[in-house]
Amino acid sequence: MRGPAWALRSGRARKSPTSRPWTPSSACCSTRRGSAYAKEGASGVAFAALIERLGIASELKAKSKLTATGEAVGEAIVKGEVDLGVLPVSEILPIKGAELLAPFPAEVQSYIVMVGGASASSKQAAASKDLIAFFTAPAAAPVLKAKGMER
Repeated sequence: MRGPAWALRSGRARKSPTSRPWTPSSACCSTRRGSAYAKEGASGVAFAALIERLGIASELKAKSKLTATGEAVGEAIVKGEVDLGVLPVSEILPIKGAELLAPFPAEVQSYIVMVGGASASSKQAAASKDLIAFFTAPAAAPVLKAKGMER
């Protein structure tokens, strides 16, 4: 599983949105350059649904940059076009020039569940099952956690 989080440009002042009563509105609207999230992809779609559900989508529209991809969110952060970006933790960690600010608070977190399987008609079913066993083995847990994934 992986969940959405806030990303910011490396070296920026770090004031976590979770250090005070948090809302997406307070997090996004308190920034000078606003925030970015992807129009498509699980975290962008989840964030758009969250701000709609909270009734603040129109308020955030003026301070939000919608991008086509998560990569474009990362680029906007690194270039300083926005102050915050919404991406899964696992997509924030490898971006050079960006860093994880904070995961979304539990009360608004939505997890993206990753699954694996092998087709019954696969010619490489044993290899597929071995790969799934490798990723789900207890020894893989520290690596998955370091890459921003949870079980």
